[in-house]
Amino acid sequence: MDWSRQSLTFTSEQPIRGAAQTLAAALGIVLEEKHHDQFGISFHARGPSGESIGVMDTDAQRAMFALLPAGQREAVIDSIPREPTSVLVHSTSRAGSIIDALTSAGFILTSCDPHPPADVQAADAAWQRLLPELRSRGWQIEITGFAAPIQLEGALPSGDRFYYRCRWDTCSLDIGGDDPAAGWTREQIVEGDCAASYLHPDEAVRILLDLHTQWLQQPSAD
Repeated sequence: MDWSRQSLTFTSEQPIRGAAQTLAAALGIVLEEKHHDQFGISFHARGPSGESIGVMDTDAQRAMFALLPAGQREAVIDSIPREPTSVLVHSTSRAGSIIDALTSAGFILTSCDPHPPADVQAADAAWQRLLPELRSRGWQIEITGFAAPIQLEGALPSGDRFYYRCRWDTCSLDIGGDDPAAGWTREQIVEGDCAASYLHPDEAVRILLDLHTQWLQQPSAD
């Protein structure tokens, strides 16, 4: 998997239509104008390397996020820039040339972040380490969900089928039969708001092995 891509965010002092025209000229692309009933207009395009490019009115962004629950609303709205227009270039392999072109055209670069984010890359590296370790111990195991939920499934060293899922505050292991969910089941609670959905892979595997040990100790339960 290519981790060399970047996501870029810019702001502009120009209103959205002027900023869209300037961006289109600077990058040599055609932007599609989109109309939104409640939130005005935005502009979108695919760049030559497949990146998604969006130009948005920041007042419209604030109105959109005003619909969030109160606990989330303030932080998100405060993060929206004060300038009239923001630009997101999502997942590009040519960040340097885009930054040069847009900053020369008067756009202000506000962020340049790895895509996927660094924590996602770290989690992927951990899974690349952990899954071969489990397979070397006789597990037939595949990851079918990386987050919200984390999902692993396959067969135990004993040959029994299993399904392991971490979501919200709970990790659960189901074992047995053609449909493990109808067989032996155990759960473990993870402290923290939605903590199970985004467990570090090392912790997710630790809980998996703990639940598997419970099954080994009482295989005839349930």
